[in-house]
Amino acid sequence: MTRSTIKLLVPLLILFVSLNLLALFLTLTSPVPDPSGTHSYNNSSNTLNQPSLSSLKKPKRLGSKCRHFVKHAKNPGKRFLNAKGLKLKKPPTSPKLPQQISFLHYNAILKNPRYLCSVESAARQNPNHQITVYAKNVSDFETVLTKVFLQDQVSVLELDWRAMFNETPLAEWYDNGTYLESKWVDQNLGNAFRLAIMWKLGGFYLDMDIISLNPLGALGTTLAKQTGPNILNNAFFGFQEGDSFVWEMMREFVDGFNGTVWGRNGPRMVDRTYNKLCKKKNGQLPTTEFSSCDAEIAPPSLFFPFSYGSRKKSLRPWKSSCDVMKRLADKSIGVHWWNKGLKGESIATETVLEAIMMHHCPTTHRQYSAHELGFFSQKDIDSGKGGNWDGFEVADGF
Repeated sequence: MTRSTIKLLVPLLILFVSLNLLALFLTLTSPVPDPSGTHSYNNSSNTLNQPSLSSLKKPKRLGSKCRHFVKHAKNPGKRFLNAKGLKLKKPPTSPKLPQQISFLHYNAILKNPRYLCSVESAARQNPNHQITVYAKNVSDFETVLTKVFLQDQVSVLELDWRAMFNETPLAEWYDNGTYLESKWVDQNLGNAFRLAIMWKLGGFYLDMDIISLNPLGALGTTLAKQTGPNILNNAFFGFQEGDSFVWEMMREFVDGFNGTVWGRNGPRMVDRTYNKLCKKKNGQLPTTEFSSCDAEIAPPSLFFPFSYGSRKKSLRPWKSSCDVMKRLADKSIGVHWWNKGLKGESIATETVLEAIMMHHCPTTHRQYSAHELGFFSQKDIDSGKGGNWDGFEVADGF
């Protein structure tokens, strides 16, 4: 190489090294987003601090059981569990119950966008089921549904108490105004309404705070048990239309109605009816006059993996709760998250509950910010903002 050639190459080499050093400098001084965050936060100060060296480290790999949960959520409608919580080797060839899922929303305005997660997840897991939401304000609910693109599979019908109660034991109870003798009028009307739905239409009923993790298609006539207390719960039903056990629940609802005791006309009513008619003693049914005791009793893991007393376990960091996440994916058809019981709680992002929503109702999770869904950064929680979520509704009975 001649001396003249070297003279030409030296400036080029210096320029090359300078550009690489500049690129490295820009990389180190640029803001580094949280790789696990999918929402933007509207904090008063939205400028990002310069990253520390620790923030530039490669993120820790997600645990295998958490990866299992994520993979499972990406393939909805595939894992069919029977009423005992056992996986079917093959999908059911024909449905045991009408392919109908009913929800109930009795507030004038939908303030709680988490409820959309319940509707979306049910649609994802059960694409062959028609979903109906009975709403007090049909136009408002329909408008919100357009945000998560569920218009085709979901219908919104007017919440007409009297029309649904017609020709049932609930009609006289309603006409006499007995329902007004209650601390929780709308909640008790809702307890009655779901019974009438099951009697007239059958299929499945789900509370608005149940997120679907697996399909319902393998279930027949089913009641669901919770723990703490160990009773049957009316947040889920699966029945054929005209099932005589549903008729008996309506009778028990009316005869035993007490509007001043929380739960008496809901879960406790289901439990009383079953114990009176179907709970065997010494191998014998309580009465020979009633023969419709064919409902299977689903274990708590199927719909109530978190008991009311342990509901805050859903607020733990999900990436360090991988055993829980895998168990939910494998053993639960739905997760009842006890919405009313979480009122006033500061719920952080990256919790079990947010992860469930992130992966099982991805459209809802994308369309709403973390704050709108009631999830807050640790900074907001530490400053006392986390418990001020305005998504809870006035008559929030779920």
